[in-house]
Amino acid sequence: MFSLESSGRITVRLVAGNRTNMSGFLYDSGGDLLDSTYIAPGEQLSLAGQAASAGDYYVFIRNEANTSGAYAFSISVDESETAADDGQPQTPAETSSGSGPGFGLLAGLATVVGTGILLLFRLVRNSTRFK
Repeated sequence: MFSLESSGRITVRLVAGNRTNMSGFLYDSGGDLLDSTYIAPGEQLSLAGQAASAGDYYVFIRNEANTSGAYAFSISVDESETAADDGQPQTPAETSSGSGPGFGLLAGLATVVGTGILLLFRLVRNSTRFK
């Protein structure tokens, strides 16, 4: 869920993992479906919709392959749908991003660092025993 303070064009992007089929859904504050899509492994999911007013909007991503993992996606909002003269989006009013390292990557790094600290602690403790 994310909140908007004004109307605008919403765009959501996510890249599926190697063995992951995904579906994506974008809903407005009234629960009406703005856009939905299905992607195969390795493809980029892209949802777009017009936010008619301020309020809460919802993104639902479903992993169709039931594979484990954490996925990051980005959400951007432009003030208006497109400029009438050149077809380019107007300047962004708000940007909310869920992108960054996935939870799986961060958990793996924390495990490796934690294991290293424990091993170092044991090594130091054992080396002081024999002095």
